[in-house]
Amino acid sequence: PSPAAGPRTHERLHARSQGRRPGNAGYIRLHAGPVDGQPGGEADLWASGARTPPVEIYHTGDAIMLRVELPGVAKADLHVELHENTLTLRGERKPDESIKEGQYYRQERAYGPFQRTFLLPAQVDSQKVQATSKDGLLELRLPKHEAIRPKRIEVTG
Repeated sequence: PSPAAGPRTHERLHARSQGRRPGNAGYIRLHAGPVDGQPGGEADLWASGARTPPVEIYHTGDAIMLRVELPGVAKADLHVELHENTLTLRGERKPDESIKEGQYYRQERAYGPFQRTFLLPAQVDSQKVQATSKDGLLELRLPKHEAIRPKRIEVTG
């Protein structure tokens, strides 16, 4: 946006790119999608102003990799489920109970439950899935089934 557009224009564009409407304290879903919890697509549960955690999904030759930002989410409050090629992340970020509502000067962090469901682009071997968490970043390694991995065939003769 140009400087003539005003300082709030950039804020509005940024808010929309983050899936919220400017001026609202909470987040509002801007697009329709599959019903939460149903396999076959990505679904977001926006409850109590909580935001869905951002993800990166990419592939290596033999696995699908998923990274999820989950700062402040306790391991006990995080549930990861894999059913065929549908992956569901469910959890809750809980506020610090030692800080009372009237003590905040500013509160920008979102709390509450979240759920993300992803349709994976390939069948994965559920027996070999690995999950690690460090510094608020959950990393999942979902190995592809041996039958669907690309195989190099050497030509002889």
